[in-house]
Amino acid sequence: MRLSVLLALLPGLLLISPAQALISKPEPGKGGFVGATVSAVSSDVADSTGIAAKIVFGPNITDNLSLEFGVLDMGDMQFDDPTVTYPEDEDDLPTFSGTENGSTSRVLGAGSEPGTVTYTGLKSYHPRSALINLRYSFSFSDSISAFVKGGANVWKADLYETTIIAYQAEAEPLSVTEEKTDKISGVSGIFGAGMYWEPWKNWLLRAELETTTLEVKEISKNELFMFGLGLQYEF
Repeated sequence: MRLSVLLALLPGLLLISPAQALISKPEPGKGGFVGATVSAVSSDVADSTGIAAKIVFGPNITDNLSLEFGVLDMGDMQFDDPTVTYPEDEDDLPTFSGTENGSTSRVLGAGSEPGTVTYTGLKSYHPRSALINLRYSFSFSDSISAFVKGGANVWKADLYETTIIAYQAEAEPLSVTEEKTDKISGVSGIFGAGMYWEPWKNWLLRAELETTTLEVKEISKNELFMFGLGLQYEF
């Protein structure tokens, strides 16, 4: 999906001025660069996401090709707790709905002890990563250029789980606890495309779309799209 979105963008960028892209040099196009961006994050599995922040730096290998290193904070990935339904018959156990991020277990009541249903599932994680990309840029005018890029996203995160205990006939209030249970990490591809505008000499405003997928056995496959704005200085 992420590749299809980016590939859909490329023909429009390349067809605007293919001849100009071959002969023009992006400005300022000197020794290197440093920049920062903030991005809105879209996830196909998380119920809510935070704001991503990124710092990039590296050398301009040629007038069009750059090696881009970076550190990326992808923001919080939050997952909603399930809801509890108590049956009218107090002899029956309560039920959870919306448990796709976890599992439930049941304990029947005995004597004066009420039965319980316990949900344990994913609550949140906050991935942070190191990046390495190759970025190809081409100019449309003296102040406007476009770029495409691709590379590796080496990430890690602390995993938090929530445990909710619901008691038969609401004999006791819900018991809710949250704790860090694991560390997860992985390496994924990261791809992007965007535009530069140079309003001041050597200073570039940067707008970009990036996409990457977080996939390890402890969590559901999480495809992220990051829509970012930033500032970059060329030297």
